[in-house]
Amino acid sequence: MYFMDVSDPNIYDPDIVEKVEPQTMACPPAGCSDKPELKEIQLDYFSWPLIFQNLVCLGSFFIMLLVLASSVIIRTSVSFLTTLIAANTNDQTILYATVTDIALYADYCTNYFSMILIFFMALNRCLSFVNSDWNETIFDGKRVFIPVIISILLGVISSIVIIITSDIKRRYATFMGFIDYGYKEGWKKVINRTFHIFPIGAVICYLILFSHIRQRNQVVTTVPKNQADRKVFTQLLVTVVFYGIMSTIVEIMEFIRLDSTQNLQATLIAILNVFNYLPELSLPFLLVVNNLKQLKNNSIFISPLGPKTNNVVTTVGGKGEEPSFNQPALVDLKKTVACIGNITCKGSKKLVKFHFDTLVFSMEQLEGDKIQCVRKTGQATQLRQCILDIWPFLHAKQYNGEIITCTHDLLKDLECGSEEKKTIMRAAWAQDYNMRTKIATWKGIDGVDNFDLVFDSGDFY
Repeated sequence: MYFMDVSDPNIYDPDIVEKVEPQTMACPPAGCSDKPELKEIQLDYFSWPLIFQNLVCLGSFFIMLLVLASSVIIRTSVSFLTTLIAANTNDQTILYATVTDIALYADYCTNYFSMILIFFMALNRCLSFVNSDWNETIFDGKRVFIPVIISILLGVISSIVIIITSDIKRRYATFMGFIDYGYKEGWKKVINRTFHIFPIGAVICYLILFSHIRQRNQVVTTVPKNQADRKVFTQLLVTVVFYGIMSTIVEIMEFIRLDSTQNLQATLIAILNVFNYLPELSLPFLLVVNNLKQLKNNSIFISPLGPKTNNVVTTVGGKGEEPSFNQPALVDLKKTVACIGNITCKGSKKLVKFHFDTLVFSMEQLEGDKIQCVRKTGQATQLRQCILDIWPFLHAKQYNGEIITCTHDLLKDLECGSEEKKTIMRAAWAQDYNMRTKIATWKGIDGVDNFDLVFDSGDFY
């Protein structure tokens, strides 16, 4: 087996990390059974274990996105059912009054809820780059449900106050759908204009985010841009724009008298009914469209990583381009699951396991108190990107030590302890060795089919 020496004293500061020589390993190693136990698992992309695992790994932003999508489903379902009933019911009956009231409260509550939650989603994206400590304080773990609860409470309370104080009633018109009539001034204008704060706040988050990303890319050129994050930014920005259009139409209608410009107001009501659902629908719709092709072309690998780590579910594959070097074709999911945990098998499955084992080790070195000093300086997110954002190198099939260079440049200006720097550099060393080994293998040096390396964390201590 070919091993590339990644111990270059000209790159690494001896005060930061000790020189490491990864050792060759026999396969099977000592203690490995000649007849390993194989387990076959029948899974596809929509199996609940994969859906749940992917949801857990997606993070706070996508949890809020799931909540937002759920509110859209509720709102759309209620609107469809109430419209169907109201259109076929006499407007003098109790059923008609009950149905229109349900539609009124559901529409107002979900509308205000979505507006607030989308602001929190924009804030989450902004803080994840600008200040990771604040982001973890507000959105990490179970705390992600606090913004959701705040959005629900503010949405429900505001809706009730508006409907009661302004004496709003909803009626169904055959050619226009539901129309709301406010018989009192109440708090409607005040609350509606107060809620303009949330789209404006989302735009401010974007301005801060774009400014921060531009400055960071000018300083750190070795870290490629995250295309997935950029797509989400664009999609969320489109949603905010729809809210801006809807708010503008509402403000115009406030200054139009029904008796003098009835045709114009009827037109604006029809337009508003369209834009009323676009803000919440646009974000999930755009995410689905952007991921349809990826979902079609990708295969899913599951890697049992041993007793110290959790199973990792990820997607491996490109966008349909021709494979370069000696990269193998993606294998059937069932065969992969059956063989990937088998320490004696060789080839692409073992290469995937080696990659996941290395990735988990590197992530463990960058957890919590292990990088406490770096977190206090606000560089934790940038550090993780230096070490963990390896997908651009995998797609390009080219790597020239950027992980070590980026990590070393970031640490040299930080006044952190040597032990913390050593821990961080262990993660960088492991990822660097991982990348060099994979690139060499793909270029045909011993080839993917003969890959027989087992990750050992002891090589990096």
